[in-house]
Amino acid sequence: MSEIKRVAETVWTGDARPGSARITRYSFATHFNDARATGIEESLVVTHAAQYSLAFADALIRNGYQPERLETRAICSITQLDGRAIAISKMRLETRGRVPGMEQSAFAQTAVETERRCRNSNGLLKGPEVELDAVLM
Repeated sequence: MSEIKRVAETVWTGDARPGSARITRYSFATHFNDARATGIEESLVVTHAAQYSLAFADALIRNGYQPERLETRAICSITQLDGRAIAISKMRLETRGRVPGMEQSAFAQTAVETERRCRNSNGLLKGPEVELDAVLM
């Protein structure tokens, strides 16, 4: 079985209120063993990174913090099951944040709670494991 990885990165700045949050940078990279495209997985990984960033910003604000910057990288691992079929085997989120006055332990706890509530992590992705790595910058 070969593994294909899709990666998306977002940088979030601003406020979580509608109309004021901005994804200021987005990049998409493909890391795979062969030249085949995977289609929907590319959209899924972008959506997961952006959705998680916005949900995390909202959770931080509700907890009394004002995040200045959140960088989230989503990595989608796709496994080939047979000659043609593929399955999403894992999603990994790596998030880094600049949040004045916040300790690393509170940042990590809020990140985990957000991942557990994130629509993409728990609605669209029922089945594959979702890993989270959260570091306060």
